[in-house]
Amino acid sequence: KDTGFALKGWTKCEIANAAVFIAGDSANTVGNVMFTDKDGKVTTVDKTWVFIKDDAGKLRIVVHHSSLPYSGN
Repeated sequence: KDTGFALKGWTKCEIANAAVFIAGDSANTVGNVMFTDKDGKVTTVDKTWVFIKDDAGKLRIVVHHSSLPYSGN
């Protein structure tokens, strides 16, 4: 019965990194993700992702945070 954010039927997703920090086998990115719904309305969220390269050399997301931007209200 989850009606969460990921299940909204988005038709498009765009990522805009504001910063990328790479150190050894890890990388951190911060920025925004813009989701477009079936009616063309865009919702923008702030995001932070952390990636680690595993022992097989594959990139894995180990931290994911996203939230609506602070509105001041």
